Amino acid sequence: MQRQNALLSIFLFCFIILSCDSSPISGVYGGVKLKMSSWVGGGMERDDVVLYLRPDGTFTDDLSDPNWKTTVKGKYTVKGKEVIFTETKGDKMTYEITSKGYLSGGNHILLPLKMKGTLPALSLKYTGGSSSGGIGTNLPYIGTFSQNKLYIDGKGNFSHSRNSTVSITGDNIGGGTNSNKEDAGTYTYQDGLLTLKYNTGKSQTQSFFFTKDGEEIAALNGSIYTKDKDEDSKKATAKPAKVPTASELITKAKAAHGGKALDDIRTLKVISQTKGLLLLNQSDYQRPRTLAEVRAAGKLVFTEYWDGQQGWAWVQGKKNPLPQERIRDKEANRYAGFSGLHAQRIATLQKADVEALDNGGYELSYTQDGARLKMILNSKYQVVGEEVPSDGKTLKVTYSDFRSVKGVLLPFREKQINGSQKIEVKVTDYFINELEEKDWAEPSPR
Repeated sequence: MQRQNALLSIFLFCFIILSCDSSPISGVYGGVKLKMSSWVGGGMERDDVVLYLRPDGTFTDDLSDPNWKTTVKGKYTVKGKEVIFTETKGDKMTYEITSKGYLSGGNHILLPLKMKGTLPALSLKYTGGSSSGGIGTNLPYIGTFSQNKLYIDGKGNFSHSRNSTVSITGDNIGGGTNSNKEDAGTYTYQDGLLTLKYNTGKSQTQSFFFTKDGEEIAALNGSIYTKDKDEDSKKATAKPAKVPTASELITKAKAAHGGKALDDIRTLKVISQTKGLLLLNQSDYQRPRTLAEVRAAGKLVFTEYWDGQQGWAWVQGKKNPLPQERIRDKEANRYAGFSGLHAQRIATLQKADVEALDNGGYELSYTQDGARLKMILNSKYQVVGEEVPSDGKTLKVTYSDFRSVKGVLLPFREKQINGSQKIEVKVTDYFINELEEKDWAEPSPR
């Protein structure tokens, strides 16, 4: 939306303030390490490792526990690049934080996993097995093999197949068992909990975490699943569905967000907050100008004003003119998000390149004054994300918690990502067409 112009300016400012009170490594990490079998004559076995690190310094390594969100298996501390885990029974283990933010255990790597957000389309596979005995051990060979496949379409449907084999061979011995099972149904996902509702009527809730793009690994009930390349190759050979034109998509997106009610916006004032900071953003939909303020404990700490080819920013008692690069970003960002759907600017979006996404949504890429922008639509044609220029970088924004305000569907939660910096914003109020000229006066720091 147009108020993103102002948020671009305060993004770095807010991050500096907020970064000091957030844990640098809290979250979920997962990976696989190999270990020698405890069986006589046994080979290598896999050991799936999934750790949930809470911001309060406690952790659990049992993600198959229904109470994993609260169960404490020990504590961890961060010393430099080392993370030291002390289990409640006294055992310790140490991981090193890599330059990419992974946790290295020496012979294995744990990747950071997500536990929030909408699941993308995923094709996942778990393969496990063990063996003992055989040649040179004077014992019969016993081998077990299992493979689970989970497909999630990103639209609420899933299919699940399981195959397991046990093989026994030796002198005067031969045999084994094999079983196969396939299921399907619908799913829901929220805050690390995946609920599968099977067509048979059975329902099952398990912990589930996935990588950023859903392309590397996922952790289901404490087991590590990897990308099923066989399933992906099948999709690649399938006949692609017809992709709607940009004009068709934008027409539907505009209707989803209020149609004429959106075109009737002249000014927009937004009040939001993020961890103790109060944010005010004003946008003029009729002319290129914005005003942003940031307050901490009721005190004004940052202000920015932009009007066409000029503007200024006030921070820490100093007022400076906006550089031309930021002014160019602001002009381009008037064509981003909900502001871009306004009748005065929608023609630019109608020329966008369209790409269909695996979750049923669409990505529109377009250019304004040489700047590259993107708009992300979900399967309901709602604007759930955008990418806009920001001081030579790309700011990525995702939107959620949509509500109607004077007939316009607007988001009340945002997540902004600029490189490694992240800010989550909660909107408390929208004011449509309530600004007067006096509201654009330069604020007095107090």
